[in-house]
Amino acid sequence: MRVELQGQDWVEWDEKAQVLHREGCLDFLQAIHQQVKEHGKNPSGWTIPQGTDHVSLLISELILKVRGQWKDSYTEVEICHCRNITTEKVRHAVYNGAHVIEDIRSRSGANTACGTCRDNILNLVQAVLDKGQPSK
Repeated sequence: MRVELQGQDWVEWDEKAQVLHREGCLDFLQAIHQQVKEHGKNPSGWTIPQGTDHVSLLISELILKVRGQWKDSYTEVEICHCRNITTEKVRHAVYNGAHVIEDIRSRSGANTACGTCRDNILNLVQAVLDKGQPSK
C-alpha cells in the first residue's frame, strides 16, 4: 500500500514483509517516526492525525487505506476536462493547503475555464479534509 505526493513525500507499507518504506520532508519523516515509536510499524494501529497539513493528510490516507476504510470521492484520471487537469494535480494542491476553489485555481489551473468541474473539485477537497470518510 503506497500513498504519495508525487515528487514530494511518499510512504509504502508492505503487508507481506511487514516493512515500512518512506521518503520525504523532515516533518513527514518525523511524524512517521513518532507513529512507529508510539504504535509500532504497522499503520493499521496508528492514530489518525487531526491536522489538515500535507503530513497529516498523507499519513491519514495511508492508515485508512491499510485498514480498508479509505473512500476515494473522485476516481477519474482527469477532473478538469476543458483544461486537461488531472485529479492528482488537484489532490496535490489540496494536500499542500489549497482548501478553497480560488487557491485550487491558482495552484493547479483547474476550474479556470467553463466551471463544470467545480462541484467535483469541491467534493474532492471535502473528502480529503474528511480524510476519506463519508460526510456525516
